[in-house]
Formats: sequence, C-alpha cells, structure tokens
Amino acid sequence: MTTAHRDHPLFRRYPLDGEVQLSTGPAPTPYHVYAGYGAFIGGHADAAGVADVLRPESIRPLLDTQGRALMGVWALDFTEASLGPHQEVQVSFFVTRGHAQPVRAGRMAATEAFFKIPNARLFCHGLWNSTTRVVAYNREHLGLNARLAEHAVSRANGRLRVEVPAGADTPGVRGDLLVGRASLRASFEFANRLGFGEAQRLAARPWVEMKVVNPIGLRPHNDAALTGTHNAVNVLRGFDPRRESLTLSGPGYAGLDFRPTYVQQMEGFLFVYLDPAEDP
Repeated sequence: MTTAHRDHPLFRRYPLDGEVQLSTGPAPTPYHVYAGYGAFIGGHADAAGVADVLRPESIRPLLDTQGRALMGVWALDFTEASLGPHQEVQVSFFVTRGHAQPVRAGRMAATEAFFKIPNARLFCHGLWNSTTRVVAYNREHLGLNARLAEHAVSRANGRLRVEVPAGADTPGVRGDLLVGRASLRASFEFANRLGFGEAQRLAARPWVEMKVVNPIGLRPHNDAALTGTHNAVNVLRGFDPRRESLTLSGPGYAGLDFRPTYVQQMEGFLFVYLDPAEDP
C-alpha cells in the first residue's frame, strides 16, 4: 500500500484494528480496498419480482413514482486490498425497513436513493468474488452470500465485461459495457436531482457513506454495515442499450425485468466495509 493510500482520511478514521479467524486462516478487519476500478450500473426492476426475492427478509424494496424497484449491479476489480487483490460482482437492491415515499422516476432515480433518502439501504443479494479468502470473509464474517467466480470482470479495448454464468441453482450476470466519457446531460440530471448546492457539497466530502444490509441466513437478522467510499475519478453517463448490455439470469433473477439506465465508472477506488451490527 502506498503512503498516499495509507494517509487517506478514510483509512485514518477506520484503520485496520482487529483480526478474525476464517476457514482460510486469519484475516484483518475491517475490510479495506486501497486501489481499484469498476462500475455501478443503476436502474430499476419489476417491483413484484423484487418483493418476491426479498420475501424472506425484514426489509422492503424502495420504489420510484412509476412503481418500479430501484436496484443496480457492481462490477469491480480491486488491485490492492487488505485481503489481497480480487474482483467483485454484486447485485444490490435499494431497500428500507419501513415506509418511504417513492423516489421521483427517471434514469438517475437510484442516485437519489444513494444520497437523499436517509433511511435507504443497499441490500447485498447476489455476490461473487474471485478468491476463496474473500468469499470466506464475506460469508463467515459479514454474513453475505458470496460465491466464487474467477475472472468475472475484465477491461480491454475500451470495454468492461462481466461474466458470471448462471447455474441450475444459482443466478448469473453478464455484461458488456463501454468505458466512456462523462455525459454533461447525466451530470446535469444528477445535480438537478440532488440540488446543485448539495451536489457541490457531496463532491467536497472526503468519502461517501452508505449502509449495506446482509440477507437472513448466514446471519439471523438483516443487520447493516457502514461503508465508506472515495473515488479519485467518477464518470457519470447514461446507459446506452444500443451499444451496451447487462442481463441477469437464472433462479430469482430471470423475471426481474432489470432495466439499466445509467453507469457510474470509478477509478482510484478506496473503500471500507465495517462489521455488521443491528440496524433498528
């Protein structure tokens, strides 16, 4: 880890200060990522389909004003991390524990869920990592339903590709995305949705926080873990269905009717994932 990474305020606020014993051996806590790149592809899905996926949980989907459930997919390559270099693909749903007003519909609706809805959470449903150590950490310590998927994320020739094949009992994710330039239209829509003053204040923060909820199963409750993220570069643009694709398939996902609407490309990815705790 470089000195610049070590000195970032995010890691000074949440340093490595513990150790857990996993089936793969000891691992430091909390979870740190010091360098990486990737994308978040935000959009919306059929509300009934998402509610069915969330039926075993004590949370409910966050909807937009057209009755669609907000969600997204992460495709990330971490080149330096406390658990060693690894990749991650994640399918996330925006959720709340109680009633929440619908978010104004639009292609940037999920950004409002990130930054303007105080009780919004990200529910980590599908999760794939490229090393057994990270899979063990996510399952045994964080209570996330991680599976092994080697070489799931690749970047070459101006494209970012995701390849997690579906199995007989497991869902899958496939994507072929542009590595493009920021869109002035998308940036304006984002600032207009948050308010231009709030968008400027957000850009000045040293990191952005979000709570991530685990599924019931490996942990007995839908607990929440605080996360902190800082990106050296953010590229925000619309999803182009003529030149890009992202599909979910297999059990639980085939009927979601997921429709990607925007892409946030990230470079210089810094990240902390704290231990989960009760989330009243």
